[in-house]
Amino acid sequence: MTPTPGVAEPFRLTPQIALRIAILGGITLAVFGVLFFRLWALEVLSGPQYLHAAVNNQLRSIPLEAPRGPVLDREGRTIVDNRAATAVQLWTADLPQKWSARLNELRRLSKIINVPVSEMVAELKKRGGDPATPVIVQESIHREQADYLRERAVSFPGVDLAPTYLRNYPYQSLAAQALGTVGLISPSQYSQLRGRATC
Repeated sequence: MTPTPGVAEPFRLTPQIALRIAILGGITLAVFGVLFFRLWALEVLSGPQYLHAAVNNQLRSIPLEAPRGPVLDREGRTIVDNRAATAVQLWTADLPQKWSARLNELRRLSKIINVPVSEMVAELKKRGGDPATPVIVQESIHREQADYLRERAVSFPGVDLAPTYLRNYPYQSLAAQALGTVGLISPSQYSQLRGRATC
């Protein structure tokens, strides 16, 4: 290199400077490698765990049923009233994530509430795994069944008991055409009435 006026010695890439640059570059690559590996571990290895935690932190809409008013005759006698009941519902976010463990829990629950496992699985599939809405699998259970499930709540994650009200007809089918019944319509009825709905 030609000497530059005013500069004692021009810049030269000596072996010592080259070694320092190589060491600094190696440290930089190592740091970025560690950061990349950590991000990969969080995203790939621990992803399902953090996804489950995030799903559990969502807001849950819990529908609370209010008792409907009784129907009385002109003498003040009750024709239709409400009966308090306990419904069994499943929260998909809290059920075991492994299919074998979930199926095992549903089998044990089936023996207690007398609902076939296939029906519970079908109801869960209908909801498409919605974690924020419970799936009701039994509208009313006996007190002994409810006490059994409450005592063993740890063994049944994702199973919740919710208070509800059922319509009670003391006179059975008396005036059924006038009083009607309360319940969800069937899928076939929904498909027939969907086109007729007006706002």
